[in-house]
Amino acid sequence: MSVDVVAELPSPVSLATVLKGAGDVLRALLGPGAEPPELEIVDGWQVESHLRVASGRPLSAEDRAGTMIGGRIPPGEGEVAGSVTFEVGLLGGRDRASVLVVDWPGEHDTGPGVEAIVSPTRTCVGVVLATAVALSAAAASGGEFVDLEIMMLDGVAWDPARFVELARLTDAVGGFDARCEQFMRQFTRLDGWPRDRSTGSAP
Repeated sequence: MSVDVVAELPSPVSLATVLKGAGDVLRALLGPGAEPPELEIVDGWQVESHLRVASGRPLSAEDRAGTMIGGRIPPGEGEVAGSVTFEVGLLGGRDRASVLVVDWPGEHDTGPGVEAIVSPTRTCVGVVLATAVALSAAAASGGEFVDLEIMMLDGVAWDPARFVELARLTDAVGGFDARCEQFMRQFTRLDGWPRDRSTGSAP
């Protein structure tokens, strides 16, 4: 079962802007005093044996500033839609958000033709990270945050600022991982999902 969140990208935005914004969104969502770990972006991933495998090459600050998403992406040979991939992670942690940016053909005249589909590690930390990445990308690009699969709140498409306003914690305590779990547990409709707080630290 897929548990993606989506950012509509009606205009181009740099990965540097998305990454900085994701940190800001994490602080807003997790309440006063929240301080998330440093975020990193790894260039590209592919699916092997039904698992996402990242390239392992972190993007430099220069790479992040010079890489734009939200513009047209030419499809590769034999492909219907153009796409690019990258992965956002917590420095020193295993929880990740895999991002697939897709330029849907024929959609540019009827709405945002480019979307960032963000797939989390299925932990509280992973889902909060993916949510922050999608909210940041949508806000910076002027698009909507779409939560069709997890359904944290009543509704599917959100103005990113409105989602943050409604979902943010106001009385959270503890460290980053504990606050991510508290964030997810406020959504009683999820019935205690995700079960695990985090996948832990990187070796």
